[in-house]
Amino acid sequence: MDIRKGMGGCFKFFCLVAIFFSFAAIALADKRIEKDLDDNGQIDQVLIYSDAGIILRVETDADHDGFAEKKQFYEAGKLGRIERDTAGDKKSDTIDRFKNEKRTLQERLDPDGNLFQTSLFDENEQIYLMKKDTTRNEIKTKMESRIPSRFLSEGFPGNKKKTQILTDALMW
Repeated sequence: MDIRKGMGGCFKFFCLVAIFFSFAAIALADKRIEKDLDDNGQIDQVLIYSDAGIILRVETDADHDGFAEKKQFYEAGKLGRIERDTAGDKKSDTIDRFKNEKRTLQERLDPDGNLFQTSLFDENEQIYLMKKDTTRNEIKTKMESRIPSRFLSEGFPGNKKKTQILTDALMW
C-alpha cells in the first residue's frame, strides 16, 4: 500500500474538520448592529447580541470621537450595568449597577480610577445612602469598606426593607 494515499485521506479529513469549525465559529460569533442615530454618516451606536439574539451590550458615542462614552451591559437580556465617561477623558468614571433593571448602586471614580463616591438607591431609584471621600483620598475597593459597618451588621434601624435593599445591592 502506498503511504501517500493514506496521508491524503487524513489531510482531506483534517481540512474538512477545519472548515467546519471555521464556519461554526462564524455562526456562533456575537452579532453586531451599527446605527447612525442622527443621520450624519457616522456610527453613533453599536448593539451587540449573542448568537441566540439576546442583547449583550450597547455602546454609544454621542460626540463622534470614536470612543463610546456610554456602555450598557446586559445579563440574560436585562440591564446589569452602565459605564459612562462624564469627564470626556475616554475613561469610565461613573458606574451604575442594576438589579431587575432598577439602579441599586452608583460608583464614581476619579481620573486615576480610584473610587471616591458610592451611592445606594431604594426601590424607587432614589438615593438613600451616599458615602463620599471629600478629602479625595483613595477609598478601599472592597464593597464592605464602602458602606459603614453599622449598616452591614445592624441594617437600617427599624427598616428591614432598606436593609434588604442594601443586602441586594451588595450581591452583584
